[in-house]
This record gives sequence, C-alpha cells and structure tokens, in this order.
Amino acid sequence: MSGKPYLVVEGELDARILQRLLPVDVVRGTEFVVAQGSYAVQSLATTLLGVRRRPLALVVDADTTNPSIVQEKVDLLRYLVRPAAGNVPFAVFVAVPQIEVVLLHDRSLFERLVGKQLSDLEWRLALLSPKEAINDLVGSSTGIEAIVLSLADEDAKVLRQHPLIKELSD
Repeated sequence: MSGKPYLVVEGELDARILQRLLPVDVVRGTEFVVAQGSYAVQSLATTLLGVRRRPLALVVDADTTNPSIVQEKVDLLRYLVRPAAGNVPFAVFVAVPQIEVVLLHDRSLFERLVGKQLSDLEWRLALLSPKEAINDLVGSSTGIEAIVLSLADEDAKVLRQHPLIKELSD
C-alpha cells in the first residue's frame, strides 16, 4: 500500500484538470481518488480517513459565488469529516463556483483556448458558470476535456497561478 496522501475530487474531469495543472511532483506524490459526484465526496473522504489513515485533501465545487454559502459548505464538510480523521491531517478546498474556473484564470489565454473574443458581459457570465460557458463556447460537452488536453506547458504555467491550484500545490 502506498503512503501517498489522497486528493479526493467529485469526478473524472476534475481529476484530469488538477493532474494537468498541479506541478508534476505534486501529481506524482498524490493518489487521486474520484468520487461519483458531490454527495459521494464526503462519504468517500470519511471512509479513506477512517480506514486508510493517510493525509487527505478534498476538492469540491461550491456551485455558488456567494461567500457565506461557500464558507458554510467548507464548515459543514470539515465538521462531517473531522470525526473520521482523528489525528490524520486533512484539508477542504472549494472551487468557486466550479473547478473549471481555473481555466478562466487568464482572460486572454482563455479566449485563445476557446477561439473567441468575449464581451465583458460574456466574460462575467463565464466566471459565474464556467462549465456551462466553456461547453457553450466550444460547442460540445467534451469542450472542457479538449481544452485541458490542448494546454501547452506555458499555458499550464499561467493557470497554476490560480489561487486554488497554488493552495493545493502548497
């Protein structure tokens, strides 16, 4: 059994985004675990902490931009996971509003990736609902995955400056 810390995410696409954007040493030193949706994440994290007793990071979508609701979600997850953790370190990271927002960290890079100049209104709407915006702009439900796969190393380096990626890297 590996002694790597766990990184628990809501879905496969979340794992692929993080595997592409986190530094290589972080990816190699981490065991990614994919839950089947937002409700399964807390249960899976609790089980891993209780049974495997290894450090764990939990990454979830806020599904809102409201700061008080985001904080409520963090507090609730910590409250639910803490009893299973005991003395095993764990952390909760919330992507506001969704993990895909990391792909919008740099407007000019994002516009290049989707092949379209966005108006200020389109940009603001994209920040509020990044998953939907990317799929609409790229024109397919696999648009996000296509963007992640098309990222050059220099693009990934720019996106690593997103606060969520920086926090997870630390």
